[in-house]
Amino acid sequence: MNADSQIHSAADLIGKRVAVPGFGATVDILAKAWSRSNNVDYKKINWVELPFPQMSDALKAHQVDAVVAVNPFLARMLDAKVGYSLGEINGMVPDGTLPVVLISTRQWAAENRDSVQALRAALDDATAYIDDAAHADSVRQSIAKWTQLPPAAAATLPIALNVDGHAKPQGLKFWIDVLREQGLIKGNPDPASLIAP
Repeated sequence: MNADSQIHSAADLIGKRVAVPGFGATVDILAKAWSRSNNVDYKKINWVELPFPQMSDALKAHQVDAVVAVNPFLARMLDAKVGYSLGEINGMVPDGTLPVVLISTRQWAAENRDSVQALRAALDDATAYIDDAAHADSVRQSIAKWTQLPPAAAATLPIALNVDGHAKPQGLKFWIDVLREQGLIKGNPDPASLIAP
């Protein structure tokens, strides 16, 4: 929220311009689910697209009333007192929900079982490497390199892969429910049927 805004609850966002980094992106979907979890019809909020790096300036210039940001952009806005936090959009996500989902066609997964297993093994290796505190500097350097964030900004990000190469049906349930509620998918797919063997 703008530092001088009169927005103090989700209900105060009705009719306001709220920026997300992209329509249909995870942050957009979570922001709309957060609104709904706070008894606000997200369709009554004026959502606009704005890249993370431009959000702070847009708030300062009153081009938007609120933004949905992640770190390190959120931390910088809060530290500079450009705005204040209204809430945490990840707070309503159940434990065990997959934060990242890699997708292929069913046919490709069936024809490339070795590749699927190799990817899972690579994720296991990456998780073990990241979890070893002896690799913290290397991990931060990699984050800075691949996100193209300045090292100081990359240093503010938590070191956590938080990826499970062995997906469980319960990890997809939240996404299926939210995507169906927002009209992004039809039907009610069985989460277990969406996981490659």
